Amino acid sequence: MQVDPSAGPASGLSIAALVLGIVGLCCSPLSIIAVVLGLVEWNSINQGKSPRAGYGLALAGWILGIVGSLLFLSTLFLNILSFLPALFFQGF
Repeated sequence: MQVDPSAGPASGLSIAALVLGIVGLCCSPLSIIAVVLGLVEWNSINQGKSPRAGYGLALAGWILGIVGSLLFLSTLFLNILSFLPALFFQGF
């Protein structure tokens, strides 16, 4: 089913990707969902299945989701590194 690219407001998936991308900057596990939703909606828009009005929202949600995921992974990595000395040098 083809959708007229100029017709209609942005779809719910693109708005959800943006909202989850913004919230995912503070609550990082949600940013992974924002990446998936943004990519799915971005592909749907490029195939003509969703209105083009949500293109920027989906792309912004996807980018914010990637940033939030990278922040989550770097925080996790630094937390693991900070506890390694306590695990290996308990007796000293």
